[in-house]
Amino acid sequence: MAETIRNHEQVNSLQSREALKALLKHESITLVPGTTLENCDEPFTYQTPAINTYKTCVYYQNNGIIGIIDANGIMHVTPATIEKHVILEQAGYELYAISVPLSNGENFADPKLEQKWKEMKGNAHEIMQTEIRKNYRAWFKDMAERRGLKPVLGEWLVIDGIELAYFGQKMNVPTSLGENGISEERQEQIGTYDYNNGVIAFVDREGHLCVGPYSEERISDLNQAGYKKGSVHVPLSNGELPTDEEIANNWANLKK
Repeated sequence: MAETIRNHEQVNSLQSREALKALLKHESITLVPGTTLENCDEPFTYQTPAINTYKTCVYYQNNGIIGIIDANGIMHVTPATIEKHVILEQAGYELYAISVPLSNGENFADPKLEQKWKEMKGNAHEIMQTEIRKNYRAWFKDMAERRGLKPVLGEWLVIDGIELAYFGQKMNVPTSLGENGISEERQEQIGTYDYNNGVIAFVDREGHLCVGPYSEERISDLNQAGYKKGSVHVPLSNGELPTDEEIANNWANLKK
């Protein structure tokens, strides 16, 4: 039995390495030193990140682009899809805040590279939309399992999409789906919590934004469930209130 398990793990490890190799070689563009990028028609030369500035085997997403620093400290960029996140996680890469080239309006000065990049982005967008329509909620759950998150104890208010009123103005709490698919912010925030003015907010295992009144017991429950302190917007912490009477009553009861 033990030998069977080891063989299975070896096969999975090999498959993960092969998937990562294919991603970096065929579905990404490598930014070698001297690559010229343009921003607002002003060319500049890409500089390799310093090893003492960034860790290796890390990735980060910004504005639909994933930046990857491989084991050798080389930067790769690829348009984001759910599958690519899975490949990187299964290969042991860490989600880590790095600067992501080509995610803020830059483009390649080389016309051939720019054309290849546009084709990559077009293909990735179609794949992402298909992935989202099929099982975006299941993807959140899968991501949560890989990050070791457990159910959080206690009663919380799920606040996705709820309309709030603040000094006569109305606004809606964002949901886990953005205009172009799964909210990148929610992707990064799964398993994190924050608090402000007596209110705690966290992103749960299904990508929902949840809130509750602050208490040390609630913070302990989050920590024990595998959640970590992070940067999460905390609705209902600056005087805003739900416009829906039932939701407002639920929130008032939760604070008692």
